[in-house]
Amino acid sequence: MKDSKRKYNSKRIIFKVLKPTKGSTFILVLIIGLVVLFAVSTMMSFLYRDIKFTKLDENKLQALNLAESGISNMFLNIEKLNNDEITNLPPSGYEISVNIDSGTAGYYTVNHESYSIGEDYALHGYKIVSTGTETSGIERSVQVKVLTLNIYDFIYSEQSLSSAQNIAGNTLIHGPFLVNGELDITVGDARFLAGPLLVKNNIIIGGNASIGESGTPISLFLGGSIFDINGSRIDPLNPGGENIYISNFFNSVFNIYLPTIDNNYIDNVVANYDALIVNDNLFIGDGVIEVDGIPVDESVYGPYLDFDDNNQLNIDKNIIVYGSITIGESTGTAYAINYGGSGNLIATGDIDVRSQLVPASYINFPEEDLMSIVSLQDINLLSKNAPPSPEYDNPNAALMCISGGSVFLDEGVMLRGGSVSNSLITSNNAAVYYEPGIGDFLPEGVPEFKNILFTLDWQEIAG
Repeated sequence: MKDSKRKYNSKRIIFKVLKPTKGSTFILVLIIGLVVLFAVSTMMSFLYRDIKFTKLDENKLQALNLAESGISNMFLNIEKLNNDEITNLPPSGYEISVNIDSGTAGYYTVNHESYSIGEDYALHGYKIVSTGTETSGIERSVQVKVLTLNIYDFIYSEQSLSSAQNIAGNTLIHGPFLVNGELDITVGDARFLAGPLLVKNNIIIGGNASIGESGTPISLFLGGSIFDINGSRIDPLNPGGENIYISNFFNSVFNIYLPTIDNNYIDNVVANYDALIVNDNLFIGDGVIEVDGIPVDESVYGPYLDFDDNNQLNIDKNIIVYGSITIGESTGTAYAINYGGSGNLIATGDIDVRSQLVPASYINFPEEDLMSIVSLQDINLLSKNAPPSPEYDNPNAALMCISGGSVFLDEGVMLRGGSVSNSLITSNNAAVYYEPGIGDFLPEGVPEFKNILFTLDWQEIAG
């Protein structure tokens, strides 16, 4: 058998690489160049736009900074006015240019007007609108509402108030009342009228207690919440069946604290103010002044403290007693002590007021006739010699009470004026009526407190 041979037909596959011609190379380079040019131009367009937006944002931010600089400038002027460094604020619409290292940044224009919040005893401040104008003409405006506040603008208690210890049933607080803690009014029918009411923490309400009245609601500044006696939260603007009547509600409260009333305060009065020094317990009775039980001739303490021919007690400047002060008898026939003039009775011990203690005439109260009693310990307004049916026009006492301890109102006692203390304590049917503007007329030598600025609202507005 013959070997068979298979024959395979094979084909040679030849790849031929074409060499580019000069013309095709030019076209390819041109296409690539156009793509790169398009990409670069697009990128430059976006970059230019971003730079433009960045510059615009920078100008807007600069305008806002200028507007806020105007607010800061106005705050500084208000502080200077409060500290008597200037007599008037700049006129509304004042304009100030602002420069930076590279030149003028622009200017701000400040408009301001008086502003108040509250009812009978409104808190006052300013509405400020500051417009910042950047050199390119871009404007931004900021509006701020601020209140200027002093501790003597309020009936003030540093401590929380509990119904068991402080605010008793049938108590009436009429005027701006600030509690730097919690307000617990779950017993009796304590009433808070005329407002505003300011409570740093929570309010717990129960019994027949009321805040405001139907038809005469008050403003409420509250750092916490309102709860009923069962712990259920109450909406201040929709309280349901509770006796709560609120006209304006602010869920914030200012940081105001009791001035330090101690021996350093006494030393400061001695060093910086005209003062009479009494080195023992002082008694003021019906036409008589005694120190440690010994009568003092009127020529000794006059004109700081003496009785005139009409049996009116005259007070002037500061009388500092290193001991306690008692005004009026604890037994015997009731009498009233009428005073005139403006001055401070300051004691390192307690001050007990047992007689009716009021100005001889309310015509000049508190502008010219105003007694301030200041104690490093406690002030007690007692009811032994209370007038019949005390009321606003016939109170037990018409004066300013300032205490590093407590101010205590005995049963049925009515105070007209003001009270600033570590703790306000009241008995049944006691009442405190704040005297409008009394803080502006206090004698020199009361514990010092600088006004504060409280920002009520801050917002950017359309220019």
